[in-house]
Amino acid sequence: MAKKNKLPSGIILIIVLLSIAILSSLVALFSGKEILFGLTIPFPLSTLFSIAYLVVLVFLIYGISRLKYWSWVLSILFFTFNILNTIFSIFIFPNEIVTIVGQPFLITSGIIGIIAGLLVISYLLLKKPIFLGKKDKNKKIDSKFIITYIVFFTISLFILIGVGISAGVDFITNQVEFMEEMQDLNYSEDKELCFEREGYTRDICIYGALVSNLNTTDAEKITLCQESQTDLGYEVCFITIAGITENENYCSYLKNKESIISCKAHVQNNPKLCNEIKDFKLQRNCRNSVLRTNYKEIDFQ
Repeated sequence: MAKKNKLPSGIILIIVLLSIAILSSLVALFSGKEILFGLTIPFPLSTLFSIAYLVVLVFLIYGISRLKYWSWVLSILFFTFNILNTIFSIFIFPNEIVTIVGQPFLITSGIIGIIAGLLVISYLLLKKPIFLGKKDKNKKIDSKFIITYIVFFTISLFILIGVGISAGVDFITNQVEFMEEMQDLNYSEDKELCFEREGYTRDICIYGALVSNLNTTDAEKITLCQESQTDLGYEVCFITIAGITENENYCSYLKNKESIISCKAHVQNNPKLCNEIKDFKLQRNCRNSVLRTNYKEIDFQ
């Protein structure tokens, strides 16, 4: 077996990649949501999944650094799992995630992740003998693997930046266009304009129509919010009208206990209410949102 201080350069690169994955997993553990095959994992399963994922990463780094055969098998399974998770998530990702990052960016980053995973698996398959204590007959593949991965990473980075900028510009442009179109329209015309759109663009339009027609009846506000097509848009719409009108009755239309608590915290402008949320990730998001947003101080006119 190869000595510990003479690990193939490609193996060292994989260890670096796994170390970066640990850092990103630690961030995910304390913020955001866990996604498994396109579905959001509820608390406390999300926390358990994050911890299990971290444990696997630590074991992988330990095993690979010592060229243990079990770590080779686990690595193949690990990267295959990530590829399958990405494939499923691209097509059935929760709508609220699409709203935030945009469909083009989501698909592009997913494809990049799949290709990166396939590169690592291909390299590991060629390096199987060294994990069995045999002589390394594919030493030249290390430099090729590293060069290929670095070139691929560099190109992918520029592509993601381009797609991200494009998605951001489109998002802002949509908002500006909606607000300009709504300036001279009444509630019925605003609603008709919004209902012509689909997905997150409809939700952006509905939000604009809502804040442009604050003098409408409660029933009209509720009807407008209920036409949101993403979970995030639906939640933001009801929390916004509850916060603006200081009326907690709107909170009852939200779909889960955590959202209702968050809504009431916004109405009362009281971040301490967020402590009632058991999921510490959602609790933190709720508290930060309340601290950032005081509807009483916002001029929507």
